Amino acid sequence: GAVGAFSYSGVGLAALQRLIGERDDPNRVLRSFLSLTVITGVCLSAVTVALALAIPGLGVLEATLIVVAELLGPAVIYMSAVLVQGVSGFAAAARVRLGIVAIRLSAVVLLHLTGHLTIASLGPTILVAFFAYGFWLVTVHLPRHGYTVTYGWPSGMSVRASGVFSLPMVANKMQTDADKFLLNVFGFRSEAGVYGAAYRIVLLGLTPLGALDAAAFQRFLD
Repeated sequence: GAVGAFSYSGVGLAALQRLIGERDDPNRVLRSFLSLTVITGVCLSAVTVALALAIPGLGVLEATLIVVAELLGPAVIYMSAVLVQGVSGFAAAARVRLGIVAIRLSAVVLLHLTGHLTIASLGPTILVAFFAYGFWLVTVHLPRHGYTVTYGWPSGMSVRASGVFSLPMVANKMQTDADKFLLNVFGFRSEAGVYGAAYRIVLLGLTPLGALDAAAFQRFLD
C-alpha cells in the first residue's frame, strides 16, 4: 500500500492537477505520466518483493506475483481512469475504477467457491485479469476518449509533482497499515489475522464517509 502511493496514487493526483487545474494537453500528460507510472511500478516492484519476503512463509514466486499484480495492474488502470476524467468527467472515470473492484471481488469469490483461495492462486488470477483489463483500456478505451496512446520519457515536472502528492500518502499508509505488517514479521500471525479482520469491519462503517469525501474532492477539482 505504501509503495502504491509512489507507483500510481500520487502520480495520478499529479496528472489530474495537470489535466484539470493547469489545462495541459491531454496527450502530453498521457505520454509523461503513464510512462512514469509504468517505470516507477517496475522499479519499486523489486524493492517491494524484497520487503515482502520478510513475511514468514511467503515464497519468492508468491511475493512476485502479488507485488506485480498490485503495483503494475492497478497502476495502469488508475492512470487510465485519471486520463478519462481529464476529458470526460468524474462519472466516466468512476466506471473505469469499478473494474478494479469487480476483478478483485470476482477473483476472491471464484477461487473460494472452487476451494482454491490461497495467496499462490490469488496472485496469478488477479495479475492476468488486471493486465487484460489494462490492455483493453490503453488500446481501446482511451482512444475512444480522444487519446493517441504513445510513450515517452517522463518529464522532470511530472516526477516533482508526483513526489509532492506521494510523500504524504506514503506516511498515511504507513500509519494505517504498517502495524498489521509488523505483527506478521514478529510472529504474531494469529493476532494479525483477527486484528486485520476487525480493522476491515471498521472500514466498512467508514465507507459512506469515504465515498462522500472522494466525490466532493473530485468535483472540487473542476
